[in-house]
Amino acid sequence: MRTPVYAVNTFTTEATMAARQSGFSFVCSLCLRLHEGNRMAGGDWDTTRCTGTFCKGPLGGGSYPEYEGPIKDALNRFCFICGTTNPPHAIASCLPGHPRDRLLGACDEHAKLVDEGMFDERPTGTRPKQKIRIAGHEVEL
Repeated sequence: MRTPVYAVNTFTTEATMAARQSGFSFVCSLCLRLHEGNRMAGGDWDTTRCTGTFCKGPLGGGSYPEYEGPIKDALNRFCFICGTTNPPHAIASCLPGHPRDRLLGACDEHAKLVDEGMFDERPTGTRPKQKIRIAGHEVEL
């Protein structure tokens, strides 16, 4: 088992906002593993990759099984992409090995992405880019 470097590190509000502006989802922007990856990338958000080995959110069919951060026990209270509080939808994982009892929140707009089959089970980095709107900006995932 690897030593969790992320457990001893923290991140700032500014770093979280930089992650969001670079196209990372609300949940990812609050994950210590992503910020660990950003430190490994020398602070360059364009080359930052999560240090999780099989972590995926709903667009990848998962439920962020390796998420470590301040909302770990409250993932259903925010839209996984935009962070809207008290979202009307709950999404569960469809991938083997992902916790099916972990529900993630989704607002109306972003629940449609999952409903329309926008998720892709291929490993991160091998999926084609998809354009979606996050915080009023069009980004590629």
